[in-house]
Amino acid sequence: MTTDGHSLWVGNQHTLRAMDTRTFDVTTLAGGTNSCAAIDGTGTGAYFHDIRGLTYYNGCVYLLDGCENVLRRFDPEPAEAVT
Repeated sequence: MTTDGHSLWVGNQHTLRAMDTRTFDVTTLAGGTNSCAAIDGTGTGAYFHDIRGLTYYNGCVYLLDGCENVLRRFDPEPAEAVT
């Protein structure tokens, strides 16, 4: 998991979620299916195999997809495709 102080991003195998640290609302941002793949896309059109680590840097969330050996990027402003 990682944070920018306003949002807490959590990766769970196939899903990237965000929690607003003020209201505690949780939103699924990308993934969410049980399919294992590293496919770029927006929302449920993005597929992950096994999210193993996240970090926030310079306005973006970076995550490791361990089984696919891929570093992925998510831009939360505006919520864009995972690449």
